Amino acid sequence: MMRLERFNKVIRILLGGKVMSNKRLLTLFGIFCLIIMVGMPIVISNAASEMSIPKLMTFTAYEVGTYGYISLGLVGESIMDKYGIKIRILPSGTDIPRAYPVRLGKADVAGQGSGTLVMQEGLQEYASMEWGPQPIRLCWLAQHPGLVLGVRGNSDIYTLSDLKGRKVAAFPAKGQTLINEAFLAFAGLTWDDVEKVETPDWSAATEMVMEGSIDTNYASANAALMYEFDTRPFGLRLLPVPANDTEGWARMQKVLPYFIPFKLTVGAGVTPEKPIEGVSYPYPVMLAYDILPTERAYFITKAINETYSMFAPKNISLKDYWGIDTCLQLAKAFNVPLHEGSIRYFKEIGRWTDELETLNNERLLHQEKLAKLWQTTIDEALEKGMKSSAFPELWIERYNAEFGS
Repeated sequence: MMRLERFNKVIRILLGGKVMSNKRLLTLFGIFCLIIMVGMPIVISNAASEMSIPKLMTFTAYEVGTYGYISLGLVGESIMDKYGIKIRILPSGTDIPRAYPVRLGKADVAGQGSGTLVMQEGLQEYASMEWGPQPIRLCWLAQHPGLVLGVRGNSDIYTLSDLKGRKVAAFPAKGQTLINEAFLAFAGLTWDDVEKVETPDWSAATEMVMEGSIDTNYASANAALMYEFDTRPFGLRLLPVPANDTEGWARMQKVLPYFIPFKLTVGAGVTPEKPIEGVSYPYPVMLAYDILPTERAYFITKAINETYSMFAPKNISLKDYWGIDTCLQLAKAFNVPLHEGSIRYFKEIGRWTDELETLNNERLLHQEKLAKLWQTTIDEALEKGMKSSAFPELWIERYNAEFGS
């Protein structure tokens, strides 16, 4: 009954406060529930096994050619070889299309990145009535092999400060846009100091840098497109982020707190002998929802860990940044809870600690507080007869008052 009442409130706001008959509401609610049930992934039980092994799993990832897509493809290939299952990967250049299939149960996990915390908090593009704070869980965390801004090698841009007045990429996904904003902040710049150019996705933006129509975009040095960039006649230049610039780092981490100093040693334009100082963060993270069955999450976590010896030789970044030690270290610092199925696996192999348990419980409590505030704000909007288009501003105001901007 409570769920029907909440459903009624949301429908009324989306309809501009109009009242719907109980009969019609129940019909719509039934259709909604049927859609969700049909979309849920099926777990194939195997009584002879210690876990349920699915016949098919679906991951979403960044677009083809990115490090996120390549790494998930190689990991998935090893899981398929070991367990004899099929894995399909759905690429997308922006965050919401990667998250949406997981939300509907059409995909198991999304290989997400910088937008994960924004999604959990219900901010930016998730501040709409259709989204809000999301009850997400993580099954695995890998570390990004290093991020910097890239420019054409024949440009007169050598430092982040040189970007003043230049054209910088922005994206439909605000989480991605924050990456470039954080690099600008390191140099004491804002979007007011540069020309902000909207681009469809990372690949398109990087192509625009190569063409010379914009000046820079963030660069995953070991992405396939960056190796292509480096072979062009004008070459590739990566802009350093010095670890000893404490004021710059303070500004950068105010935009993206989970960025950490990191030396890039793998990828286009760098070698172990000639590294460049940049940043790193958890990416890709295997993002699920709380509705993902425990057995499914357990299998995903176990499968990644137990095929590490198979996929690690395929790419040095997988070897260095996809191991269980890296995963659990990142889990301590990344403010999103792990899935109960993943926790069950880590407990079984003796890798779950009291510290992780405490942190995870705190993060679950935070999500509960977010959900309560969201419901309160929904109720307030309904009482005021507020249009859905005006709702995000109210939510951000209530969020900042409760949790800080």
